[in-house]
Amino acid sequence: MYKLIESADYDTLFAAYLADHDHYSGGVFSEYDLIISTLPEGDILLQKLADARGIASGVRPRYWTSFYWRLVEHITGYTPRGEQTPLNNTAIRWHLYTYLYRHGDTILADPAHPLHPHLHQHWPDATRLTADMTRRLWHYSGQLANLYSHYLNQRPDWLDAWQHDPPPALDDLLQGDGLKHQPAWLAGHYREHYQQQYRLWHATLATTYAARAERIRTFWHKLAHDDAARDKLPPYIPLYAPTNLTETTLRTLIRLGEYSEVRLYHLTAADGEYSDIVDSRWLRRLKLRDPARAEAQHYDHGNTLLSRYGKQQRDRARLLHAYSTDDNTTQHDAPAITVSNLLSAVQADIRSQNETHTAAAPHDAHDDSLRIHACHGTLRQAETLRGDIIAWLNADPTRRLSDILILLPDPIAEQSVLRAVFPGSGDYDGYRLPARIVGTPDTGTTSLWHSLAGHYTHLNGRYDAPTITDWLHNDDTAQSLGSDHEHIQRITTALIQAGYKRGFDSEHLQQTLHPDDHDHRYTYTYALDRLIAGVLMPDSDDDNRDTIPLPGLSLADLPVLEALAKHANRSRELRRKLAAHTPAQTWLADIRDTLHRDYQHAHDSTAWQTLNHALTSLEQQLSAHRDLAPQNEQLYLPLPFILDNIETHLSAQQNSREPSGVITIGGLTGLRNLPYKLIAFMNADHDRYPARQNDERYNLIDLDRPRPGDRNREQEDLAALLDSISRAGEAYWIYYNAAEPGDNEPRLPASPIQELLQYLDEQRAKAPRHYHITHPATPFEPDPAETRPAPLWHNVRQTLARPPCPALPFLTLCHAPLPAANPADPETLPLDQLIRDTLRSASTYARAHNISHDNHDDTPAAREPLAASALDNYHINDTINRALEEGRDPAARLARLPLLPAGISGNILLAQRLAENQAHYRALLAQSGCTTPPPLAEHTLDLGDTLLTARLPTSGNTWPRLSARRQKAKHQYRYWLEHLAWNARGTGGDSHIHYADGDEQLRALPAEDAAEQLRTWLAVRRSAQQQLWLAPIELMPAYLDNLGKKDGADKNRLLIHQWIDDDQNKADSGELWRHLWRGNEAILADHIAAALATYAPLLQPWLGHRA
Repeated sequence: MYKLIESADYDTLFAAYLADHDHYSGGVFSEYDLIISTLPEGDILLQKLADARGIASGVRPRYWTSFYWRLVEHITGYTPRGEQTPLNNTAIRWHLYTYLYRHGDTILADPAHPLHPHLHQHWPDATRLTADMTRRLWHYSGQLANLYSHYLNQRPDWLDAWQHDPPPALDDLLQGDGLKHQPAWLAGHYREHYQQQYRLWHATLATTYAARAERIRTFWHKLAHDDAARDKLPPYIPLYAPTNLTETTLRTLIRLGEYSEVRLYHLTAADGEYSDIVDSRWLRRLKLRDPARAEAQHYDHGNTLLSRYGKQQRDRARLLHAYSTDDNTTQHDAPAITVSNLLSAVQADIRSQNETHTAAAPHDAHDDSLRIHACHGTLRQAETLRGDIIAWLNADPTRRLSDILILLPDPIAEQSVLRAVFPGSGDYDGYRLPARIVGTPDTGTTSLWHSLAGHYTHLNGRYDAPTITDWLHNDDTAQSLGSDHEHIQRITTALIQAGYKRGFDSEHLQQTLHPDDHDHRYTYTYALDRLIAGVLMPDSDDDNRDTIPLPGLSLADLPVLEALAKHANRSRELRRKLAAHTPAQTWLADIRDTLHRDYQHAHDSTAWQTLNHALTSLEQQLSAHRDLAPQNEQLYLPLPFILDNIETHLSAQQNSREPSGVITIGGLTGLRNLPYKLIAFMNADHDRYPARQNDERYNLIDLDRPRPGDRNREQEDLAALLDSISRAGEAYWIYYNAAEPGDNEPRLPASPIQELLQYLDEQRAKAPRHYHITHPATPFEPDPAETRPAPLWHNVRQTLARPPCPALPFLTLCHAPLPAANPADPETLPLDQLIRDTLRSASTYARAHNISHDNHDDTPAAREPLAASALDNYHINDTINRALEEGRDPAARLARLPLLPAGISGNILLAQRLAENQAHYRALLAQSGCTTPPPLAEHTLDLGDTLLTARLPTSGNTWPRLSARRQKAKHQYRYWLEHLAWNARGTGGDSHIHYADGDEQLRALPAEDAAEQLRTWLAVRRSAQQQLWLAPIELMPAYLDNLGKKDGADKNRLLIHQWIDDDQNKADSGELWRHLWRGNEAILADHIAAALATYAPLLQPWLGHRA
């Protein structure tokens, strides 16, 4: 039996439901479905049920559409497809796009085609679909899907009529005079659209709809004639507090009531009958325009707020009472509201449908039960609300964060501000107010989705270094590769060093290059191959190899490189699937497999479960549709549209469970009927609330007479405001922008809020307006409404006003002798490492003491260079010179390194640089008396405590060196140490160095002297590892040169100060130097001078051996 149970009080209605639950449930472990309007509403009901009965695990909240279709499939013998129904919006959209895409060329080319007007209106000059049209076609398919979904839910009789060919005329289908009042040309336009919509429906979805209707007919036939089918029905079907009810749904419920106990629990807006009242504003205009009609019809608006906000409630009550009788309706009287403050007075007026309680309510300036706050911007709203909540919580120790609900017209648009003021985690400590935003994916879900989607979104993109490195730095991406953020950062830095700029591989990059341009040195896979070769074969540098290894990584990095290589192979496979027009269902399955395979680390997280649920839901939507239309199984949809649709679906799905103990934030219409002690409504601005109706020019429902259940966004928003006011237990606060921070122009609140203010002003004309508070524009200005400033801004203001205190030194600068070697702990050290560690002493100290410092590297380049910079020219010349010294072909080597500019300009530059450097090297060989360069080989020098390795000449007494560097101290130091290593073997001689701006010759010296000087520089390296080395090597030659001059002391002081102030003169990072010496600026120059006085003579032998 169908029964309507009504009450205006939430707790009273819940008590009635609880009594039926006890009667029909059959025990605490019995299961049944509870039909609800929103998932958060279901959570509240389950929580209250668990509090009352100790357990609620057997009650399953469901939406009506999914419940009804599961029931149909169960009775008719089919396997339910989860929670999804056929002809859902997603399936309709994908189906329409697939059909129009596949037949688009035929439709556009044939003006006589029934569907030609659909596409011709968008592309009047086109005769076939092109790739550029797909995005607009996808958008158009979404508009049509929304349209057909509206018809399916609100005008199913139209779709029944469309099953006939031809269908009835639009004039016969419409009720009322909506079409007759239109101009003739506009009426003709609507009739034409009607025919177009029917034809498309008939061509694409009529078969599916017919199969759906046939299954529903079978369902009712079995219930009427089959006892076994009736036994499968649930004995108890409750529908709790519906907010949007159509006549079709109500008639279905009443029909189900012939076989089961159907209970509809209606939360009314007021006591008594209110379905016959009219809008107070409309009645006011009518009395001015036609007072006789207003008097004759006996129109009454009851309570002003109820009549203005409650049109949706009135329509719902009118619909329910049209099908109710005394036998199937039970009215539960709500307890009287005790008027103790302004909010309770307003609620009592609405409940009783009069306007007497508000006027008689006590006038208390400290009454904060109903407040309307005028602020400057959403951030100030949130900050003011935060302070008000703290004061409200402190006023009563029984109040909890879970007693608070914050509503906004669009919480998704403001989620960054909301999360900044109300963090998602933490405990309330008088400062933090943790909150959960309902209906929006949290940051963890967003991060996981961006990581998962990155496997697919980058396939046909530019695949440039900034985009890919940013994706790899995502924590979920790093963990899916078996790494962490810090490790993957090191790998991406190495990828950039290996030359990665743009393009996935040669095939991908070739799509954007000239057919004759095959330069692929800057692609992702080429750089990755260099890194892998650098780990597995670091010494293999054969000119015949395709890839030149890049050393620098270790075997510990190999698992991550292997994961990146597997990802590269997987990307190649996906690109092949992309080119093969893979069906949408296959893409969804692939995305789901990737989530399960690569993101197992997040399996137990809420983010993973949310994303998995979204993918499952989409698959079930398509499967439910496919079951009724198997001929349409292979839906084609471009991969970017599938990903966009998943992201939209992810954002739109409601959270099924809300955590306890935190504030709940959500959309006004989605959380409208929930009882909370404190409800706050933010962003009640004129341009945000109420929502305007969408401009749906193809929707013909607007021409029809309105029916109960028709979706009207403005009426929904007004109804939600009325419900939220009625459900607030202790306080209801409204916040709006009285001025925008950008222009400071005064603004009025939303029209419904203005009407609320007008209502309060009229009822309390002689009382002060303590319920309307205007706050200052910034948190720094005094605010009489605040008991104290917000702690954050108060601390900021106090910090700014406090005089700066001197910073404590980061390190204690000291001057100690060089440490002795430890023969018991010898090490093998490359000569290049010794040179780097002594030249870049700040980095040496930071690395030895695990001091991390961000060098603020620039964003990697997004495209390959088309011209060589000064640094590029240096690397090119250096590579050519090294190849010439080693007797190798420079051109073959440079062709495989990402140094030359891309394209033809690189070939031209290579020819120029080869000619110049080969001429210089021939001249250098002639000058040094050599006919060929001396052969080089790896040698090891035993220096007692250290085995020093270096590539040195194996024969001859002259070593010609061609350098791409300028004749600066830091470069001369490098060649001096290499000269020392060569002579320390006992087979050395003279070194002839040709710099880019001059020549230098270093004379031979005894092997023992050279070895002793190398030991001294090894001691310098040990000292730099133990304490900050304050004798920069790049200053030593100039410092020694100034000592012999008349004003040498002054010049050395100037030299030191210039080095401190100018980063260009430093061999190491200036930012790192400042990070290490901070706090010692006053004594820094003196310490550097003392260190140079002691250690600058270490380079005196170099000056003595220069020819």
